[in-house]
Amino acid sequence: MVNIIVFGASGFIGKAIVNTALDKGHRVTAVLRNIENYPIKHDNLKVVQGDILDSSSVENVLKGDITHVLSSIGGPVANIPPETNVRVKGIQNIISGMKNNGIKRILAVGGAGLLPGNEKNFFFEQSDFPQGIVPVSKVHKLVYEALVASKLDYTFICPPSISDGQIGTYEISVNTRVGHYAVTVGDLADFIVKEAVEQKHVEQRVGHTFKDIEIKIVPRQSFVWKYFGNLHAILAKVTINPDCYYCKICFREAKAKDDTQTMTDFETKVTKYKKGISTTNHANHLASKHDVIEKEVIQET
Repeated sequence: MVNIIVFGASGFIGKAIVNTALDKGHRVTAVLRNIENYPIKHDNLKVVQGDILDSSSVENVLKGDITHVLSSIGGPVANIPPETNVRVKGIQNIISGMKNNGIKRILAVGGAGLLPGNEKNFFFEQSDFPQGIVPVSKVHKLVYEALVASKLDYTFICPPSISDGQIGTYEISVNTRVGHYAVTVGDLADFIVKEAVEQKHVEQRVGHTFKDIEIKIVPRQSFVWKYFGNLHAILAKVTINPDCYYCKICFREAKAKDDTQTMTDFETKVTKYKKGISTTNHANHLASKHDVIEKEVIQET
């Protein structure tokens, strides 16, 4: 059992971290701007009021027997200079408060854009990185640089797209890009809490992703590509491909949320009920292996 404090405890990732840490038997302090109506209740949970933008407030909540700091601070990015973003100001105050209280261990959540893209750049600096995510990645870069300069025992968590639920199996990548680009919040929280205690990846950037599993499926129906130009119309009819990464993502999301156990169950939901489709991920099919495979099949027939 360790004493963990969570900044950003009211957010999507933060609540998952709090729940996971409590489930693993740790004592948890959740820092909130508004402590009223916090949904998590537990004998080992202490909810305290604090302002991440107020250095004295942060230093005060870090007093006592805190040994591990977990930060999942969020906040708006648009039209805000990166250096004044709440994530950056917040991590600066946390670092200062930790040093003044003699605390060494911190894990902070960033994003996959901060994983290496090549020998010189971050992933978000490469041309193939989604441009819509570049602004938040620039903020994460400043957070990461603050952690490196702090000389604390940090681990910088760099998850990709995060969905609800928990699958129970996942992979990590250390100081390199992940093979896939999605993870469930439950699996992410599980790794964060384990790493906080085990300290296997101090002073490292760690990516996080679904673990590959073998998927068996009924034969795909490629003919739909001949008749539908709109991708979502195609998905509403059929088309589940065992070789398509985005199909795997949606299958895992459905499996985490309900009783979907096999890819055949998933295809039934997609075909009959139009459930289980992550439209954001599937919208990227045209740039994925799925599109290539299906068009090759059509050309052969």
